[in-house]
Amino acid sequence: MKNPDKLIARAIECAKAGDFARAEKIALTILEDDPTNFDALHIYGNARLERDDLRSATSLLIEVVDIDPKFPPAQMNLANCLARSGKHADALHHFDAAIKLRPNYTEAVYNRALSLKELDRADDAIKSLRDAASSAPNCEPRVYTLLCDLLVEAGLLDDARATLER
Repeated sequence: MKNPDKLIARAIECAKAGDFARAEKIALTILEDDPTNFDALHIYGNARLERDDLRSATSLLIEVVDIDPKFPPAQMNLANCLARSGKHADALHHFDAAIKLRPNYTEAVYNRALSLKELDRADDAIKSLRDAASSAPNCEPRVYTLLCDLLVEAGLLDDARATLER
C-alpha cells in the first residue's frame, strides 16, 4: 500500500470537495491493510453519513469514538449522525462531549441547539446559543440566526432585536 498518511490527506481533500464516494474508496483502501486506522475509520464514517447510510455511519462513528473519545470532531460527527436518525437525546451526550473538549466549538453548539429544539427544549437551546455568542462574539452567523428565530418563537422580540443589533 502507498503511504497511508498521503492517502488520508487525499481522502480529506476529497471529502472537503464534496466527493464522499472517492473519500470512502480511499478510506476503504487503507482499512484493507489496517482495519483499525483511526483516520480512515473516521473518514469512512463521515462518508457514510454524508451518503445517508445512517446505520453504517453510526456503527463506524461509535467505533471511532471508542478508539479516541477525546477527539471533538468524532464526538460531534457521531452526535450529528444520531440527530439525523432522530435520536436527539442520545446526540446531546456527544454534542456535550465535543463542546467540553473544545469549548468554542460553535458548530457543535449550533447542532446541539437544533437537537434541543427538536426535544421541545427551546429555553435550553436559547441559553446555549447565548452562552456561545457571549463567549465567542465572532461565532458563526447561523448561531445568531438560530438564536433570533428561537427568541421570536418564544415571543422575546426585544431580545431578538438586541441580538440582531450585535
